[in-house]
Amino acid sequence: METRIQPIVSDQITYGDRLFRMLVLFCCVAAPLLWIYQQAGGIAFYSYAPLFILLCVGLVYRLRNAQPLLIWMLYLSIYFAYLLPLFYGGAHLSQYSTYHRIELFDQVGFQFFVFYLGLGIGALTFVNPAGRCLRNMAYPEVSGVNLTLFMGLLALLVYKTTQTGVNVLMADNPYEAYTENLEATSAVALFAVLALSMGLCVTRAGWIRKFVFGGFALVLLYVYVTHGHRIVLSTLVMAIFVFFFELRFRTRTLMIGFLLAAMLFLWLNQLKNGMDFDAAAMISEGNGEYIRSHHADNLYGSACINGVIAEGRYTWFDRGALFVGSLLQAAVPASFFPSSMRFPHFVWNYTVYGGGGLAPVACWTMGGWLLTLLFPAGLVRIAARAYRENSSPWLRVAFMAACVFCCDWTSYDFHVVIRFPLYAVVGIYLLSELDVRSLLTSRYSRLIQKQSL
Repeated sequence: METRIQPIVSDQITYGDRLFRMLVLFCCVAAPLLWIYQQAGGIAFYSYAPLFILLCVGLVYRLRNAQPLLIWMLYLSIYFAYLLPLFYGGAHLSQYSTYHRIELFDQVGFQFFVFYLGLGIGALTFVNPAGRCLRNMAYPEVSGVNLTLFMGLLALLVYKTTQTGVNVLMADNPYEAYTENLEATSAVALFAVLALSMGLCVTRAGWIRKFVFGGFALVLLYVYVTHGHRIVLSTLVMAIFVFFFELRFRTRTLMIGFLLAAMLFLWLNQLKNGMDFDAAAMISEGNGEYIRSHHADNLYGSACINGVIAEGRYTWFDRGALFVGSLLQAAVPASFFPSSMRFPHFVWNYTVYGGGGLAPVACWTMGGWLLTLLFPAGLVRIAARAYRENSSPWLRVAFMAACVFCCDWTSYDFHVVIRFPLYAVVGIYLLSELDVRSLLTSRYSRLIQKQSL
């Protein structure tokens, strides 16, 4: 299947480009004014929500040639959509109520708005106008021996993943089986996806990519679907998309596919919980009193973060330490740090909630306006650089890993946006630089010499 995206020509985008620039400029002026209004006690959601939707539409237009980034933007916007039943319908987003206050959710929504404004600033120039695909670009070369040994390691990780947990779709009590699977889940599931992505990066032979790594991907896909691992399944789906389907669908088709995939995830969740399949039950996960979903839980967790900060219980010094801890956790296991330096785990020191913390709130907590604007803008510019023909292959590897694991670092562990790209770069560097054949040959030669003596 060939690429369906055509390169962007400047005279085709002049009018749309001007509209988007005017929108971003207007939002830059409106954001500080809305923040002042919010700090004075007003509810600004009804003012910035239409601007947020317009930014989403504009970003679809600007990121249409960087489809992994576009999918991540759409995925993040689902969380904002869960705020609409709260503000327009009075819905309750969590079984917890300590920080379930409208002004705290208003702050969460505003942090999303600023974050998307940062995306808009980064996308003032088109990303990937030439219509290149990550899978077809140059990556570091790996010898056949190293690749064979690496495939053996991947096979071991895949086997280990299949031996953990049970099939929730065939269990008598699906939800109980799902909770047991969560307790039994380890980092092996994520590392299997990382290893698969690394292998797909460095594989040149098409038949190896399609049949060997494609086979591993199908096995993992079956395991993650039947075990109910939504976040890990999301990372695997992103890896499959990046290396097999990027730019093979037009933007309209991609968005329809994204909506169908989102509905499929909701359907699988209902099947896991053994609940009805009507629309209301799928959105609320079967509870009519409140929206019991991981989206709503993450939003409530974000409201808790804002509440703890507003009460002065988590100071700017703590937030600075949290920023440093998030950087260090890219290389050092998180268990080495106190919970006060781990996002979003520090919230558990102050209240009880369902878990999770969203990327826009993480940026706002650790760096206020500056980080909430710079991080998304920088991510878009990194993407623009990664798609250039003369860019560093290591930058492409890092961007690929950030895209594959975007659901994880967006929803739960923000430091993953640094950790897994770093792991991918180091791992592929070792694969490309280590001469395993020479090491084995020299060791065998020394062994023969010792025996001859």
